[in-house]
Amino acid sequence: MAFYSIILNELDRLSWARILYEFNVLLTLKESRNFVNELTSNGLTLLDILKYSGKSSRLQDFFEIASSKEMIVFDTETTGLDTSKDDIIQIAAVKISRGQIIETFEVFINTDFDLTASELIHNISKKHLIEFGVSHSKGLSDFLEFIGENSVLVAHNIGFDYSILNSNLKRFCGKSIDGHISQLFDSITISKLLYPNFPSYKLKDLIDILKVEGVNSHNAMDDVKA
Repeated sequence: MAFYSIILNELDRLSWARILYEFNVLLTLKESRNFVNELTSNGLTLLDILKYSGKSSRLQDFFEIASSKEMIVFDTETTGLDTSKDDIIQIAAVKISRGQIIETFEVFINTDFDLTASELIHNISKKHLIEFGVSHSKGLSDFLEFIGENSVLVAHNIGFDYSILNSNLKRFCGKSIDGHISQLFDSITISKLLYPNFPSYKLKDLIDILKVEGVNSHNAMDDVKA
C-alpha cells in the first residue's frame, strides 16, 4: 500500500518511511521517519535520490531555468474534470524570462457542452463563448504556435492541465503536445519541496501565505499571473 501511495503522491512521507523500514534500509520506523523528514526539509524526496544523475536536482533544474531561460506558465478552464471527455473552453499562458512576463496568450474556445455547472466555478458563460470563442482546432493550434518547440511548461497541478490538453489536441487536431515540450514542472510540487510544512498548497492559499500579488479567480489568465 505504501508503494501505491507513492505512485499517487511522491511527497507522502509516511509511506516513504514505511518502505525504508520494511526493506531494512533503516533499522527502525523512527529512524526512517527522521531521515525522510530531513530530506523533505532540504527540498528532496527519495525519487530525487533514485533519479539523481550526479549533476543537478529537480529544484536546481527549476531555478536554473527560471533565472536564465524562458518558461511558460499555463492554465486551462474546462467543462468538467473528465480529462478524456470534457472540453477546454479557455487557455491562458504567460511567457516568463528571468522572472518577468514578456508575452501573454489567451483564447476562448466554443463548446457544445452544457456549462450550467462549470460556469459556477469559472464564470465563463455560453453567451461569452458564442461571442468571443473560436473553434477547438484553431484555439488549440494557436496555443501550440505560442509555446513553440522544446518549451518548459509550468502549471498548478500540471497533471490535469497537461492531460486534458493532450486529450483535446488528439480529438480535435490529431496532434500531441509531447513534441513541443522539453520539461514540465508542477508549481504545487515545487511549492511543497520549498515549503514542506505549509498547511495548504492551493493557489489562493499560497497567494495569502507568501503575500504575493494576484488573485485566484478561476479565470485562466488571472491564475497564470498569480
